[in-house]
Amino acid sequence: MSKKFKIISFLLVMVLFVTLLKNMFSGKSEQSSENLDENYYQRLGSIELRLKPDLYSPKYSNEPPYQYASLLKISEVYLKGKQLCLESMEAFHPINEVKRQKLTSYWGVRVGTNEWYEILDAYNIFSTDVCSAYSENEMKEIFADELNSKLTFDEKEKLREFYESEFGKKLISATVSANYKMLEASYPSQKAASVKYSEIYNARVQEIYQKSLDKSSFGWVIKILNKIFK
Repeated sequence: MSKKFKIISFLLVMVLFVTLLKNMFSGKSEQSSENLDENYYQRLGSIELRLKPDLYSPKYSNEPPYQYASLLKISEVYLKGKQLCLESMEAFHPINEVKRQKLTSYWGVRVGTNEWYEILDAYNIFSTDVCSAYSENEMKEIFADELNSKLTFDEKEKLREFYESEFGKKLISATVSANYKMLEASYPSQKAASVKYSEIYNARVQEIYQKSLDKSSFGWVIKILNKIFK
């Protein structure tokens, strides 16, 4: 076996090896999109994101600022924010990323393997910790404490008169409704933008990765082959 043949054989093996690594780490599907049907995706598992229970026990007070905070539904509004956070995390869940990009692997981990399900568990824990980072009951207490520290006794009584009046009840109801609507209006836009720009970012990273791979692997192989066959 000639020395030139050994070199060529070695280089061909290296090309195949690099190609294998490239496919493994890029996570790109080697199957056609037609083959990635619902039967395939049944192996992905299920998305199970949930919030931690709020264990913070807020102080109870009959003082007007604390009653006012309850009427404004401060806790409920912040809880809604946490729920929207979970929905946002769901958009980038590994299962949805795999479906959206038609992948058969995720960061080199094959879909449906034990390691894949470990990734799902890790992402579920991550999402829960992020979205449960604050206490909605504590937010309500902070709001009430701040009012309580800033208002005089007479002002607190005026506050009570306000929220017990017909106008006060109407304004509080409108404020609560507006808070919910603002949250719900901002979420779809933010979610759509996050998905859109994350795909642009991922495509750019993939492009840079490919360029780097070409330079570090295939580039020098081609150069050597050119020298051999000059």
